[in-house]
Amino acid sequence: MTDILELFQSYSPALIFAAALIAAAVFVLKKTTEKAINLEFDRHAKALTLGLERRSRFEEMVLIERYETLNDLLSRLDRIASDVRRYRHGTDVEGLMRGTEIVPLTEVFERLSTRRHVLTERFYPKLDALGGLLIQYLNARDTIEAQRVQGEYKRLLNTILDEMSAVFGLNRISADTHVPQAAS
Repeated sequence: MTDILELFQSYSPALIFAAALIAAAVFVLKKTTEKAINLEFDRHAKALTLGLERRSRFEEMVLIERYETLNDLLSRLDRIASDVRRYRHGTDVEGLMRGTEIVPLTEVFERLSTRRHVLTERFYPKLDALGGLLIQYLNARDTIEAQRVQGEYKRLLNTILDEMSAVFGLNRISADTHVPQAAS
C-alpha cells in the first residue's frame, strides 16, 4: 500500500492515469483476443463436428443400402436356386427359362452390375460367382457334378453370410438389445 502512495507522490496524476488507462487497455485487449480465439476455435470445432455427423449419417445410409441390396440379391439367388433344382428334377418352372437363358438370373446380374459400387469388391465378386455356380448347376452333366457345384454354392453362400455378419455386426444384435428411452 505504501508503494502505491509513493507512486502518487513521485509521479503526476496525469501520468498515473495514463499508465492505468494503458494497463486497462492491455487487459481489455487481452480478454478480447482470448474471446475471439475461443470463438474461432468453437466455430471450427462445431464445423468439424457437423462435418463428422454428416459423414457418419452418409456412411450409415450407405451401410443400410448395402445391407438391403445384399439381402435382396441373396433372396433372389436363393429363389432361383430352388427353381433351378426343381427344373433339373423335371418340374416345369414358369418364367425360369427362355431358350438357354435363366431369365431371373439375368435380372440378378443386371442388378449386381448397377449396384456394384454399393456392394464393393468385398461382396460383388462373390455374388457374381454365386450366379455363375447356378449356371454351372443347371448345366451339370450328371448328379456327381451337380452335387459338387451345390457344395461350392453352399460354401460360398456361408462365406458371404459370415462376412455380412462381421461387416454389419449381426452377431452383436440380440432380442435383449434395446435402446434406452428418454425420461418423461
